[in-house]
Amino acid sequence: MSTVTIELHTLEDFLTELDARPPVPEPVVRLTGEWRRLGESPDGTVTLIATYLRHVSTLTQIVELRLRVGEDGDDPVFARPETRERFETLRRRLEKDIGERGYTVAPGRVVAPAGRPRGPSRGPVQLTVGY
Repeated sequence: MSTVTIELHTLEDFLTELDARPPVPEPVVRLTGEWRRLGESPDGTVTLIATYLRHVSTLTQIVELRLRVGEDGDDPVFARPETRERFETLRRRLEKDIGERGYTVAPGRVVAPAGRPRGPSRGPVQLTVGY
């Protein structure tokens, strides 16, 4: 079975894709956050990530929203209150929109079997407030 990733960068595009091509077989959308270093700077950028699986015949699609929230300090637990507030606002909106469509929201992220390198990362940010 082949796996492809469909990567989207706006909330509207992700919700349009979710409506047109929903998760199959499980109605689950996973949410998490990620902190990545900005080049040589000690600061990083925070990204809200939403993913779901869609199995179609012999193809597995991973649909992924990567929504850049903003820059933050060198610690992936929100050094800047405005970044945390923006992240939480976007997360709550996404949870509401997904729930209204009848899907379950769960923590975590769907990744391709071989993974895809994306540069230096400290992994998931501690962003599980509300789960």
